Amino acid sequence: FQRRAIGIGLRDSEIYVIGGLSHNDEITRCVDVFDPRVGQWRAGPQLTGKIQNGFGPAVCTVAQELFVSCWDGGLYRLDKGTGTWIPETMLCLPRYMHQMLPWGEDATLILGGDSKLGHLAANEVVKPLFLRQPPQNGGRKSPRRELRIRPSEEKWSFPNLSSIRSDYAACKIGNRLVFYGGSIDDSSPDPLENLSSEALTFDLASMQLHSGVAPPYRQKSMQTIVVEDGPDSFVIGFGGLAEEMSKQALDFLVFHPYDATWQGGSVRIPQRRWLFKIEQFQNETYLFGGFSLDEATGKQAFPSDVLVFNPSKKPHAFVPTEITLSQPRFSHSTATIDHQAYIVGGYRSPSVFAKSGFEIDLVSKECVAMPSPLAPRANAQLIAFKGRLYLAGGVSPNKKGQFVPNKSVECYDPVARKWKTIVSRLSHCHKNLRLFALEHRVLCASIEGEGESRMILSTINPPDTQFETSRAVHH
Repeated sequence: FQRRAIGIGLRDSEIYVIGGLSHNDEITRCVDVFDPRVGQWRAGPQLTGKIQNGFGPAVCTVAQELFVSCWDGGLYRLDKGTGTWIPETMLCLPRYMHQMLPWGEDATLILGGDSKLGHLAANEVVKPLFLRQPPQNGGRKSPRRELRIRPSEEKWSFPNLSSIRSDYAACKIGNRLVFYGGSIDDSSPDPLENLSSEALTFDLASMQLHSGVAPPYRQKSMQTIVVEDGPDSFVIGFGGLAEEMSKQALDFLVFHPYDATWQGGSVRIPQRRWLFKIEQFQNETYLFGGFSLDEATGKQAFPSDVLVFNPSKKPHAFVPTEITLSQPRFSHSTATIDHQAYIVGGYRSPSVFAKSGFEIDLVSKECVAMPSPLAPRANAQLIAFKGRLYLAGGVSPNKKGQFVPNKSVECYDPVARKWKTIVSRLSHCHKNLRLFALEHRVLCASIEGEGESRMILSTINPPDTQFETSRAVHH
């Protein structure tokens, strides 16, 4: 054979040549095995998964087991009993053209490589956790193994390069995280006195935190959506609290990351709102809940109508839809899966936690109640990830009725309509925790500390995947 970009491994004195590019530059998942004892080649079991898994795989042997790390992020083991490739784990950051070495007696070290995010600076210690079944057949052990699935968390820490401490807007766009605005001092009695116009960006490939391009004015608590369109992708931040705000309009900021520019503007709204949530569906932006304030009387109102903004239609404004929540909601959490929007937690009136949520079909406009999380929360983060909802952060009432940070992570199955706790206690759970979806992990981020504050990142492995977690190591 004539191949390059191959992986080579050794098991039981035999040499395995795995995948690569053929002489006509076509990817192959073929495996060839050379036995030096007889001086002959033979065909081995073809790699599983997509054809791209054959390009630039990394191979090594641990505990007399042959492992290959592939393009799709999977770590596969060649089962001695069946002669097939068995999925063992998923990398935190899928990669190819990388290297893999034994790490102790039961793990591998994944180094470097290329990825969808770019060239990676993050290495990973990957520990396949599988258990042999109890002895069977007269005391003999079965060669079949099962995965031990345990939700787990790994954490990194970086010095905060800004004065931002809380109430920042955050989003993931391409291979970077963007943080902007926020508060610089939570202890100030004047909420307009401590606003920030700073920004931070975190590159997921290089694992480096940078000072970002500053927004045009100081603000905090903006609600952010991302419009992904390659080099034309952009970020829109709506609402929030700023030094000067439109009374009958909702202010917004647009950030273009590829040319690092900001633009400001406003869109009309029937009644100015705060502490709302927004979700993007197709080319429309939906606004859920929030509260408003009559400046003349100082009276608070809690609108339950759902608004929508379509930039291609006139009037250029958020307008009411036919959807109305059966109960007011603010400081809540939202996420969408396909055409279904989910509203979870929050308050239904000042200091009164909501006990139920809503499922809204954005096509039929039908709104129905959904089960409550295991603990009431406000100001929490909710994201959709692989068909499930993940809820973390925020505050919940303790037994004394005090509002304290909720350190658990809950997962909601829309099919079973049930919540379950997957992490009982996150190692970091600041009130301003943010969640992002990576390819195989949920990424948590927060800025913590009053003096020399730090950016804390961690990943959570979904509990119902067939793969166990890996541990990433920055170098």
